Amino acid sequence: MKWLWICIFIPLLPGCELADQHKELEKAKQQLEQTSEKVKEKISEGSRELSEQANEAKESLQELSNVSIIDSGRLLAMLPESLPGMERTHTENQQNTRLGVHISQAEAGYSDGDKASLNIHIIDLGSLQAVTAILKLPWLNKEINNKTDHGFERTRDIRGHRGYEKYQSRNRTGEMRILIHERVVLSVSGENIGHRELDRALGRVDLRKLEQLVD
Repeated sequence: MKWLWICIFIPLLPGCELADQHKELEKAKQQLEQTSEKVKEKISEGSRELSEQANEAKESLQELSNVSIIDSGRLLAMLPESLPGMERTHTENQQNTRLGVHISQAEAGYSDGDKASLNIHIIDLGSLQAVTAILKLPWLNKEINNKTDHGFERTRDIRGHRGYEKYQSRNRTGEMRILIHERVVLSVSGENIGHRELDRALGRVDLRKLEQLVD
């Protein structure tokens, strides 16, 4: 009787294992279906978010494209004919569109006829949003105050405007920038020149008149 029971029982084992495997497969199938549904929901949510972001970006670009900017010829007229000890060597002005944003800019270069050179640049992008998107100026959104034995980099108020300046005394190079009415950036940069000369060059631009152009 003992051996008979074993002979009967042993053949039943594979059937039991198949039943358990079937249950596991069904469970795995259900989990996969649930996961698939969750993935579909996430994809759908992501698509909606991307669509909304795209629409917002499109609306923003449309708003920026409707903003009027200062004529580049008028910006060029703001640049001085000469600087103390330096003659104007070249000028350039242009208006174009970038990423749907209208841009107007003008610049002039100056030289003492030897090693010193300086550049003054004015650019109008119509809005702070455009300035941030196109120029990507880190000093607009954070305070900077770095100093070394050979120079400095800092943000500060420059003639009543948000400003940034950087200067290296070792090679006598530097730059100064200010943001006017959250849309126009005035920049002065130079080589083989002192920091005081940079500041004086910036002062030769009539900021009050430039502000009136913006208004």
